[in-house]
Amino acid sequence: MARNEIQEQIKALLNGPADCVLSDLAPKLSGIRDADIARCLELNQAALDVAIQLLRPSGSLLIKSFISNDLHGFTAELKNPFPPCNAPNRTRHCQGSSEFYFYAQGFLPVVDRSR
Repeated sequence: MARNEIQEQIKALLNGPADCVLSDLAPKLSGIRDADIARCLELNQAALDVAIQLLRPSGSLLIKSFISNDLHGFTAELKNPFPPCNAPNRTRHCQGSSEFYFYAQGFLPVVDRSR
């Protein structure tokens, strides 16, 4: 089943746009730091793409991620649909854990100006 079909099924089950999208996705760790971070960023992007399709205006997004110096680009990308989004919020900090969650709110859908 294609991603678009799954998203349409989710929309139908919700009877409309979602108030919030929660992503607890994490890659299976390989032990190769750069590869693990790259895969995590891919999953972050996938969660953002789904949120853009499913969220109502002013909706929220929560995404699990790993601490990395490569997050600046993704943080900047979050600010397009979520202008109030600031630096990542670390909502979980356990000794030895590199997990945290991005929390973005105030979703602004992109308006199709081609019409």
